Amino acid sequence: MFKKATALLLAILMVSLALVGCTPANSDGSETTPAGSSSETTGPYVPVEISPETLASYAVVRYEYADKETIALAQKVRNAISDAFGTKPALKDDTLGKNEEVAPKAYEILIGYTNRPESTKYKEMLREFDYAVAFENDRIIIVGGCDALLETAVDYFIEKYVVAGASSMVLNSAAPD
Repeated sequence: MFKKATALLLAILMVSLALVGCTPANSDGSETTPAGSSSETTGPYVPVEISPETLASYAVVRYEYADKETIALAQKVRNAISDAFGTKPALKDDTLGKNEEVAPKAYEILIGYTNRPESTKYKEMLREFDYAVAFENDRIIIVGGCDALLETAVDYFIEKYVVAGASSMVLNSAAPD
């Protein structure tokens, strides 16, 4: 009898913990979408328009020791921007020189985890089966809770924001406080 009661209590505890773990992770206006879903977070945001001329100043940044798949995703973003807007952003890793610090603001498109504080911030907000596309400090942040969802996030970014024939890229930025 004791074993059955213990098993029942453990099952109830596991179900309640699973339900608590399913609450939204962000509330700052960035877009976080679970795999297979097209819903977006709502909230205060400010549209940010990026012209092709400004996109030319951007760099697509990936982790210094990124795997082949992440490198390919960075190239995919760069090529999509080139095809849609006729400008090719630089492609680089997140390596910093000796005594060099990360600039507080920079024209960068961060692919997955990098040493930039914005990619760390959004990556930490995600659960395993989430991804996010956000804009902060002139950086476009594209992250996934796992490798497969990083690819989903890149595809979402390209489909929604890299529109062939558009005069500019329009993203949502969290509204200032």
